[in-house]
Amino acid sequence: MPLALRRSQQEIKYAVKVRATENHPTRSVTEFHWTILSKKFKPNNLPLYSKTLEFFEEIKNVVVMSPALPEEPPSLRPEALRC
Repeated sequence: MPLALRRSQQEIKYAVKVRATENHPTRSVTEFHWTILSKKFKPNNLPLYSKTLEFFEEIKNVVVMSPALPEEPPSLRPEALRC
């Protein structure tokens, strides 16, 4: 996979994870801010919001579940106890 495409894929995955997680500390980078309009960015230095905007406009109505911890610790799962 070309490097530019792989980077775009990783940026989108990260932005989806951040938006899906409630109270995520870096959530503000995935939301609109007035400085995006006031500053001039070079094509290789765009904010994450600008890079992922097109993707999120296409999937407006899709609900993504936030990452969650398992209900029981991995050490107590049946797969771990077989050893």
